Amino acid sequence: VLSAFRAAAHPKRVRLGLVQQNAPGDTDCIAEACRRLGVPLQDLGMGRFANPSHCALFGRARVLRMNASEAAGPVYARAQQRQLVRDEDDFCLQIDAHTEFGRHWDMRMLAEWGAAANEYAILTAYPPNAMQLGKNVNGHWEMPHFCRARVVSPGIVRNEQASAAAGLTRPLMTALWGAGLSFSRCHAERRVPADPHLRHVFDGEEYSRGARLWTSGYDFYSPTRPIIGTYYGTDKGGKGGWRSVHAEWRASQARLSTLLLGRGSSQSPSARASLGEYALGTRRTLEQYAAFSGVDVSAGQSRRRCLVDYVPWDDADLAAAAPGERARRRAARRAGKAAQRAMRPTA
Repeated sequence: VLSAFRAAAHPKRVRLGLVQQNAPGDTDCIAEACRRLGVPLQDLGMGRFANPSHCALFGRARVLRMNASEAAGPVYARAQQRQLVRDEDDFCLQIDAHTEFGRHWDMRMLAEWGAAANEYAILTAYPPNAMQLGKNVNGHWEMPHFCRARVVSPGIVRNEQASAAAGLTRPLMTALWGAGLSFSRCHAERRVPADPHLRHVFDGEEYSRGARLWTSGYDFYSPTRPIIGTYYGTDKGGKGGWRSVHAEWRASQARLSTLLLGRGSSQSPSARASLGEYALGTRRTLEQYAAFSGVDVSAGQSRRRCLVDYVPWDDADLAAAAPGERARRRAARRAGKAAQRAMRPTA
């Protein structure tokens, strides 16, 4: 929390949405941040606080306080984020709790997103180790870049360890989405939120939501430089996991298999209808995503897809529903094509 505000170029523009899952006796995150700043909050009990010392962070953080006993895995927790997004929010950044922010991360994220020249762009990657944030470790600014995911069981697809792209001058389109860094227009969070019914899911989170985002018209890009970093392994100082309920996990696995047409999955009208608003999008098809991502869930096969090309979709429906968004999308596509032409070598 402190890193996000201290490193921002414009901290007053930043609003934090925090899903907190604490056990009795755990320190409240915002209360601790304000204490460290020397402007402590007054604890009123029952998760309520007063701000007599005028801690600036207090008014810039939206906190959903849950008991740790309610935890049901990362997808369920991320699904609660939806309650914290407001209509006035333009850009949304999803991260893990064990994240460190680089200097002026807010302006750099916006610059990278703009360089993608795509209203539906999502910057995504596995962030580098926080210890290496801002360091050109190997001399050519090597960035994590998704190339492959594997089908580990019917409906469960897991991203492989990221490959690398070096010396990027603009964000590079990638076939896969990662949960630890996802920066986009907030309409992505509003239209394709995490599925709260995927309780106790860890493997399977990223490919399933990526499929929903991509079929809804969104595109994924690796940023050119490290902007945030993550503490991995024991460095992140975690307090342990959650208690998984096997029956609920099995139901989640079946739900993922229905979504992604896994082998042996139920494709009955009731099973498909049960996906509700968490079904695939309608701008592109799952078959197109299988070809784009190199992952055929039905066949249980996958292949590397490090370099991918944009797959167009029809935005005619935006003319009436969201004319401003359609205009931005088309202007961004024109700018992107112009930039690509300018980068082509000439004889």
